[in-house]
Amino acid sequence: MWHCVVIVALVVLAVGSAAFAAEPRAWFEPSVQKVFPTDTGRSTILGALCVDAARNEYESFQIVVRAGDRPLEDVRVTVEVGAAHDGASATAPDIPVRLYLPHYVPCPNHNRDFPDPLPPLTEPFRVEANTSRPVWVELYIPPDTRAAAYPLKCYVQTDRHGGLLYLPLDLCVADFVLPMDVEPVTTFGLSEGFVFGQHGVEAGTAEAQALRQAYYEFLLEHYVSAYYLPVDLKSPQAAKYLNDPRLTSYVIPWKEDEAYLRDIATYLDERGRLDKGYLYVVDEPINRDSYDRIQAAAELIHRAHPGLRLTAPFFRAPDWDDRLTTFDVLTGSLDIWCPNEHYFDQNPRAYEQFRERQAAGETGWWYVCCGPGAPYNNFFVDMDGFAHRLIFTQMYRLGVTGLLYWTTTYWNPAVGTKDPWTDMATVKDINPAIYGDGSLLYPGKPVGIDGPVGSIRLKLIREGIEDYQYLRLLAEARGEEAALRAARALCKSLTEYCHDAEQLERVRTKVAREIVEGR
Repeated sequence: MWHCVVIVALVVLAVGSAAFAAEPRAWFEPSVQKVFPTDTGRSTILGALCVDAARNEYESFQIVVRAGDRPLEDVRVTVEVGAAHDGASATAPDIPVRLYLPHYVPCPNHNRDFPDPLPPLTEPFRVEANTSRPVWVELYIPPDTRAAAYPLKCYVQTDRHGGLLYLPLDLCVADFVLPMDVEPVTTFGLSEGFVFGQHGVEAGTAEAQALRQAYYEFLLEHYVSAYYLPVDLKSPQAAKYLNDPRLTSYVIPWKEDEAYLRDIATYLDERGRLDKGYLYVVDEPINRDSYDRIQAAAELIHRAHPGLRLTAPFFRAPDWDDRLTTFDVLTGSLDIWCPNEHYFDQNPRAYEQFRERQAAGETGWWYVCCGPGAPYNNFFVDMDGFAHRLIFTQMYRLGVTGLLYWTTTYWNPAVGTKDPWTDMATVKDINPAIYGDGSLLYPGKPVGIDGPVGSIRLKLIREGIEDYQYLRLLAEARGEEAALRAARALCKSLTEYCHDAEQLERVRTKVAREIVEGR
């Protein structure tokens, strides 16, 4: 969280006599701002920057390096955390800093490339003449970090011209801790076959299992729970994941077998882990056959064990009567209601029914996929960063407690995605102008990593989840209405939400202050 959103632009200390606009320089940008090579930053130096964060929070910002009339060679960026300004300790806190160098993927419909993949920055890089290149900086504030202001020493150095940029920055750690138990619920798919194909490994091998766990754990590090555990639910290794406080959900594999369902439910219930599990049998019901299959599965599931829960994402009315909603037909069958995000706008009764089912003790999630598009929130590469992050504030405002997303690694060569690094038109069979649907990760093999590479979108998803946690803490400290006021200040409706980084951070700063004062 940014205490004040400002830009600092400092010239290289050893440069020629060219005009300022042609000299190398650098500045900060917030994480929600996607940076393009043509960006030149702000023209006014507004002052020093302060990055605010709670304990047990990830916080990111960007350092943008712009070359002048000559390319910058061997550019190195370093960020160091110093001892607190108050002098209470001469030792710097143990705050991990990770640096990433955003790559760009083509979005032909816009005739430009968009920043998204975030491979770790491990070696010097080049910045072309009169071009900007961002570096993504990620901090993690451990739960035992003392609340204080710490200097962050940010340096940009290039060997070719002997230049050095120093950008003053403070990290201000607030006096509260984000919970270890993550909210809201996430349940995202992970298409393992495409992962194995991109990494060139055979399913069923030790290499494939290592990849399965690496991708699963990478998502979990970003507070995203994949559909299926990477190990069998009854295996000894499952406890590692089931007991992880970051895990919010998992799918129980479906079998049309009452004895199996009773056995697996009893096993998980005896270990106190059934509450996060659910079954997912039919996707997006439309016709009578799909609704009949859900009702039959629900009867079997509820007879097998009362703690088992069933969901079925839906986006429209049943095709035999558009006056009906899915709530009209499936009340008594579904335990977790999961409409598409824009279903509330499509049917005026849907949101009222959604809240009625929650009041009856059932669960209310939603989902996005290849729809809806702008102006709704979603995870398309060519959307701005606010669309990825503020979907969670939208959820809090509406009382939605979970987000389902169909997959994170849809790299299907059958629809033309042979290399995700160069082609994010992942659903060409549906719409070739949709970029990044079902793909929040990148295969690490092209950059020498035996595992996944993250994306700007995934980082902003984690920041959005942390926003949700802020609102939950504010509700505990000041009451639910205070949290809803903060959410409404950023999200007026499903299609009207903040696109201003300064407004976002003003609200976040106010929320943090009220959490501290209200404890």
